[in-house]
Amino acid sequence: MTTEISPPSPSLSHAVPGMVLAALCFGLLSGADASVKYLSGTYSIFQSLMVATLFAYLPVTLFLWRTGALRQLRPRHPWLTLLRSALVAGSAACVLWAVSRMPLADGYALVFTCPLIVTALAGPVLKERVGLARWLAVLAGFVGVMVVLRPGFQDIGLPHAMALVSAVLFAGGILVLRWMGDGERTGPLLLILLTTTVVMMAPVALPAFVPPTPHDLAVMALSGLFAGSAHICLVMAVRLAPAAAVSPFQYTQLLWGLLFGVLLFGDHPEPVMLVGAAVVIGSGLFLLWQERRRG
Repeated sequence: MTTEISPPSPSLSHAVPGMVLAALCFGLLSGADASVKYLSGTYSIFQSLMVATLFAYLPVTLFLWRTGALRQLRPRHPWLTLLRSALVAGSAACVLWAVSRMPLADGYALVFTCPLIVTALAGPVLKERVGLARWLAVLAGFVGVMVVLRPGFQDIGLPHAMALVSAVLFAGGILVLRWMGDGERTGPLLLILLTTTVVMMAPVALPAFVPPTPHDLAVMALSGLFAGSAHICLVMAVRLAPAAAVSPFQYTQLLWGLLFGVLLFGDHPEPVMLVGAAVVIGSGLFLLWQERRRG
């Protein structure tokens, strides 16, 4: 099996499994986030993320070994791959810190501004032409964000800001990946991301490290296995289905966030948040549709 993210097959028989894998990917990522949030009252999210990432090496390394990708670990774009990994790792830390202090669904609704930010920055960074319709979608999405943040902004705090910072950092990672093109190997993209996350979290996590109980270590391990498996599902999904068919499944994280929030954390989302989230998601889906037309 090739180690590249190969062009998707146009066959429906391939696209449907790809979309199923995409849905599974974002469900696993939501489970990983919920696991870290569950432990946030006892351990810093930096410790939980660092330990979980160590366990994420297990499924990722097994996947790369089974596909033969371990034989091709030299990145074609080392500095850009490292920059992309640092941006994504920083984004993960920010969103986990945010959702440890706010409902999962609220945090996800703000992180969903990522496609809007990518579109806004595509012009100055990638020299792409952004037409009026796409700018209007971006504007509508930010109106949705304002609704999520509540009229009057009386409850706005640092967690909301960190969720938005997470979206900006992740958008930066996407822009770097676009800048590289599709020529980077899967192995370096995955392993450098994991290694960068551990290295970035260690200076913050180790000075205040709290030895986890066996139960809590198992939860951290589960979070890492979920996250590592999610990355594998995403790689396989984009091999089987067009990106425009895979990307919308990210928005299923809002449903997972609502479910985990109610079942595990006693969250009760307000209707106004759901309205704002719907506007943000609608804007993102419109941008994906525009990308598909342009592609």
